[in-house]
Amino acid sequence: MVAVACDVSVHVPAPTKVTIFGERLGDADAEKICEALLANGPMSMSDFIHLFGRNKSAKWLKAKLTAMEKEGLIMPTTKEGDRKTMPAWKLKGKKA
Repeated sequence: MVAVACDVSVHVPAPTKVTIFGERLGDADAEKICEALLANGPMSMSDFIHLFGRNKSAKWLKAKLTAMEKEGLIMPTTKEGDRKTMPAWKLKGKKA
């Protein structure tokens, strides 16, 4: 039996991702949050819990949002609910 080496290159395109301010974040969860904020405007903690299909804890989400605030991607704001004003987050403009 003779083994033959075969070198075949196949181009597999990378998955298309929406960019935030023209840059990819490299963090799928942060990108998901930014894409949702871009599409929906300010979002509350409940909105983020629903965004992740209730698969992320509130503690995890709060830590992720805090890290994104420190990175300058998002900023705290408020959002009017049915009966009250609640804490929310929105996209922050790109720094010059």
